[in-house]
Amino acid sequence: MSIPPEPTSETEMAFINPDRRLAYILTSITEHIHADIAVIYTFGRESGRPEISAWVTHEPQEIDEKTGTWLWAHLQKLTPVSMMQVLYPEHLPDRCVLLWPLTMWDSVIGALVLISDQDLDYGKLDLRTVEPLVLLAQTTLENLHLAERLITTEAIALTAQAIVRNPSPQNIVHVLRDYLFDVHISSCVIGLFGPVREDHPNGPFDYIEIRGAWSRNGDSTITINNRIDLANNQAVINRLARDDFITVSHVDDLPPNDFTRLLIDVDDVQAVTLVSLHAEGIRLGILAIATDEPYEFTSHELRSYQIVAEFLTMSTMAVALQQQADYVQQSRAALLDAVTDGVVMVLPDEVATVLTINEQFTEMFGIAALEAQGLELRDLLERLRLPDDVRQNLAALWLALPTDAADKQRGEFPMTGPTGMNKDIQWYSGPVYKDGYVIGRLFTFHDITPDRATERLRYELLSRISHELRTPLTSIRGFAEFILEAERDNLPELALEYTEIILKSSKHLNHIFTDIIDITRANTGQLKLQQTTADLSAIIHEVSTRMQPMLRERGQTISLELDANVPDAYFDIDRVDQVLTNLINNAIKYSEKDSTIHVTMSHIVERKSLPEHAPQDTLAPCVMIGIIDEGPGLSKKDAEKIFLPFYRTRDARVQKIEGAGLGLPISSSIVELHRGRLWAEPATRKKPGGRFYFTLPITE
Repeated sequence: MSIPPEPTSETEMAFINPDRRLAYILTSITEHIHADIAVIYTFGRESGRPEISAWVTHEPQEIDEKTGTWLWAHLQKLTPVSMMQVLYPEHLPDRCVLLWPLTMWDSVIGALVLISDQDLDYGKLDLRTVEPLVLLAQTTLENLHLAERLITTEAIALTAQAIVRNPSPQNIVHVLRDYLFDVHISSCVIGLFGPVREDHPNGPFDYIEIRGAWSRNGDSTITINNRIDLANNQAVINRLARDDFITVSHVDDLPPNDFTRLLIDVDDVQAVTLVSLHAEGIRLGILAIATDEPYEFTSHELRSYQIVAEFLTMSTMAVALQQQADYVQQSRAALLDAVTDGVVMVLPDEVATVLTINEQFTEMFGIAALEAQGLELRDLLERLRLPDDVRQNLAALWLALPTDAADKQRGEFPMTGPTGMNKDIQWYSGPVYKDGYVIGRLFTFHDITPDRATERLRYELLSRISHELRTPLTSIRGFAEFILEAERDNLPELALEYTEIILKSSKHLNHIFTDIIDITRANTGQLKLQQTTADLSAIIHEVSTRMQPMLRERGQTISLELDANVPDAYFDIDRVDQVLTNLINNAIKYSEKDSTIHVTMSHIVERKSLPEHAPQDTLAPCVMIGIIDEGPGLSKKDAEKIFLPFYRTRDARVQKIEGAGLGLPISSSIVELHRGRLWAEPATRKKPGGRFYFTLPITE
C-alpha cells in the first residue's frame, strides 16, 4: 500500500493522521470490491475542504492534478440527500469511480471514493454486500466527529474558565497555550486596535497594540504594548472584518502587512491564522496563531479558534464595559464627594428609592451611604436628625411631587447637627435628565448657617435701632398730637402746618419701624404663629369692610369672588389679616381712581391647576387668594424684585406714592411661615393690572 501524493493548491485537499478503524473498514471494502485507489474523505465543518482520513491502494497509482480537480468538483456537489454515484471521467476513459456520500444528521461529513479500471464497471456490481461496511464507516466518522466536538468543547470550557478567572490578554495567551494549542503551534499574539474613539468605535484605527504574546522558543522579541502602524495594513484589516479569519499554510502566501511580518521576523513563522476579535459590530483586534513549519490548519482547529475568539471578545467587552462602568461610577462618586453640599439621588420609581448619597450628606445628617442606599425617600426622612415639624413639612413637599416630574423645589429648614450645634440648611430639588428622559431626582443641601448668622446680626441691629428710635418718636408724636388738640385754634397758620407734618411724619416713621421689627423677627425665626383652623372668606370680608373708607376716598370699589366650597385653612388669623391688608392697600394706592379691586378665592386640588407663574415648590391642596387691580401693573423685572426689602418700582418713586418697600417682604415672610407662597404676575395685554396671589395649605 502506498501513500497518495500531496495535494496541489488547486485541489485544496489535505491529509490528516489516518484512523486505523477507517483503514481497516476500507481494506474490508476492497476485499469485496476491487479498487486501484480507495479513499475515505472527511469534510471540514467550516471550510468544507475534503481531508483524507484513510486510504488503500493495491498498486502505486497516483491521483493526478486533473483527476484531483475533477474529483473535488464532484465532492463539492454532495448534499445530505445525495445517493451513491457511479462516475466515468471523460478525461479517464479507462477509469470508473464510485462516490458514496457519508452523512450525519443534516450534513455531509465524508465520502467513500473507489477508483478502478474501466474493465470493472461499478454500475453493474451488486453493492449490497458492502452496504454494512459503508454504514460502519459512516458510524465511525460520526463517532470521530462527536469525539472531536467533545474534546474541543472540553478544551474550550477549560479555556473559558481560565479566562474568566483572569481576562488579561497576556494571561489569555498562556491559557490558550495550556488548554487549546497542539504541539505544532509555536506562537500566539493578541493585538487590540487603537485609539478607541467614542464617536467612531469601529474605526478607522491608527495602530494595533500588542497586549499579549507567547512563543515556544521562549526568546521572542515581540514586546507587550508595542504598537504597529496600520497605515499599510488596511487590506488585511478589511478582509478580516468581512471573513472573520484568514489562514495561510505557507509563509510565501502571507499577506503583505506589518503585523504578520513582525511575527515572521521574530518567531520564524511559516503558517498563520488571523482571527478577528469583534462583538456587536465593534472591531476590537486580532488573535494571531502561528506555526514554525508549513501547516494546513484543520477545520476543527479553525472552529475552536473562532469559538475562543468569540468568548475572548465577550470577555474583553465585559471587562472593558465593567472597567468603564467602574470608572464612571468612581468618577461620579468622587465628583459627588468633592461637592461641598450634601447630595441625595433618588430613582424615578413610585417610592423614590435612594440611589446614592455623598460624604457631605453623611456629615450633615449622620447617616452612612450603605445605610441610606435602597431606602425609600420617606424612610430616609425618618432617619434624619430633624425636628418633627421640619420633617413633616419636608415630607409634605417632597412626597407630594412625583420623582419624575419636571418641577423644581427649594426651601430652608433649621436642624441640630451631629455636634449639637444649630444649623440652617438650604435645600434644592430638581429632575436629572438623560436623552430627554428623567432618570432620577437630585436633592442638594447647603449649610447657610454662617450667612444666616450674619443676617440675624444685621436684622437684630436694625431691630434694636428701630426699637430705640420708637421711644423718642413716640414722644414726638405725643407732643404733636397734644399741641394740635390744645392749641390748634391759637397756632399761626405756618406753625399749624408744620405741626401736622411732624405728626404725619412721626406716624409714618412709626409704621416703618414696626415693619422693620416685623421683618427682622420673621427672618430671624422669632416671629411665632398662632395658627388655628378658620374660614378664610370671613377674614377677607372683614378686611374689605375695614378698607371701605379708603376705597370711598378714591371712588373705588372692591369685588369679592369667593368660592363657597373652599374648605377651612390652617393659619394665624392676625397675620393673614396683615397680609390681606397690605395687598389690598397696595392695590388701592396703585390703581386709578374710580376703578375696581378684585379679590378672588379658590380651592386648588392639584399643582397643575395653579397659575403659570406660581412658584414650583407651591404645595397643593391649598387655598389660593388673588388681589387684582386695574392699575399699570408690574414689569417682568419688577415682578421678580418686588419682594426684596426696600425695593420700590420706578412708577412708585415718580408718583411719590407713600411707602417704604417693606409691606410686601413682610407679607411674603408671613405666607412662607404658613408653608404657602406669595408671588406677583407681570402685566400683559391679556392680563393687565397688578396681580398678586398667595396660597395657604388646606387643613388635612
